[in-house]
Amino acid sequence: MSESPDTRSAREAYRDPTLDPTTYTEAYAPADLKEVDRISVHDKELNRWVQRRVYADADGNRYFELTHHPATQQLASRMLKGIVNVADVLKTPSGDRYVSKEMDIERIAASHPDTVYADWFIFNALLHEACTMR
Repeated sequence: MSESPDTRSAREAYRDPTLDPTTYTEAYAPADLKEVDRISVHDKELNRWVQRRVYADADGNRYFELTHHPATQQLASRMLKGIVNVADVLKTPSGDRYVSKEMDIERIAASHPDTVYADWFIFNALLHEACTMR
């Protein structure tokens, strides 16, 4: 009999390719990240195109370098995880950088459209309230 995902360690769950990535959050990026590419993205803070590193682990998962306010992005990602499909923002084990893990779309469970609408309604109401408070 196999263990349920709830009784396994976080490291074992991380390696389970069947889990829905919207239902759990990893603690750290794997230690075996290797730079595999660079992409051009428009940096809104700098208002110019910049290069960002792309990493991959031994299983082929891709991670994207974060440079602006990564700890804040990690907090927001973890807070929003139960409301919307957001990527994990992870600190590398060495602690020298943050990366955003590419979500495996095939593993995300389908949601009823009414549930998605309700989640977005609440999410937008909360954000609107937070953005208009001065």
